Amino acid sequence: MIKIIKNSFSFKNIFSLRKEKGIFFAIYFIIIILIMSLPQNLAIIRNDGLKFNNIVIELSDLAKNNPNQIVEKLPDGTIEKTVFVMDSRSLGNISTEKFEIAFYDKNEQYEIKKNLVAFEYDKVVYYDGNGSKLVGKYQSLDKRINLTNLKARFEVINADQTEIAMEFVNGVKQIFSPYFITQGILMTLLGNFLLNTLLLFIICAILLLIRIDYKKVASYKEYLKIYIASFTLPLIIGVALSLISYKYLATFSQVIIQWGTPLMAVGAIFIGSKKEKSEQTKKVAKQKNTM
Repeated sequence: MIKIIKNSFSFKNIFSLRKEKGIFFAIYFIIIILIMSLPQNLAIIRNDGLKFNNIVIELSDLAKNNPNQIVEKLPDGTIEKTVFVMDSRSLGNISTEKFEIAFYDKNEQYEIKKNLVAFEYDKVVYYDGNGSKLVGKYQSLDKRINLTNLKARFEVINADQTEIAMEFVNGVKQIFSPYFITQGILMTLLGNFLLNTLLLFIICAILLLIRIDYKKVASYKEYLKIYIASFTLPLIIGVALSLISYKYLATFSQVIIQWGTPLMAVGAIFIGSKKEKSEQTKKVAKQKNTM
């Protein structure tokens, strides 16, 4: 593994790695996927998995377009970091295009519906379209949310009603963030693994068409090793740039890797093979001279 990394920075050395055992390249490829996914996963963690949280996405749209449909339907009470204490009933449930958010008192029974987000005393339960449920915990909140205070501030003249509504929406995002962060990270890893595995097999099949002096350069298995070793430099550059500002460059790092790796592989094939052939020719000539 260390040998692969050490020899991944020159075309000649990358080409020579084709003779190494394949198992090390398989392990190295998995490590590459993990590192490659780091900027995207950091962005997912920073945003509390928002990209995968359709509940919050729809609530955010409602907060921007019609914030009173959120705040006016909140009950009086407080969402603590452990429990939800309701002082009085809400005027109705909060409804988005797909979801319904309802609030229930301690030990209160309610009808389970699809796409229902139920605020219970000690947890929030989301029942999806298939009837499965996802449980969110109040412990994920950064701070308590005083719903009574939100409603009072909402009525103040010139109050930023969208911002006030978003305080509740952000609370919902934090409550479910552990699940959606985990889901986002796993989906990113799986997506990158499948995409790069597919590209690996396809590009290496194309590389079989390369001929130097009308001769085949390497076997398919050897091209797989060359291509995997070629990831190293584009990976370092792409990830380093994206870590500077993963908010803006997380996706750009993938572009560097996807374009840089094939170029490194082609360079290794042409330059590395010619240098190897040149060294072999010199070695043969030297042996003849010594005879």
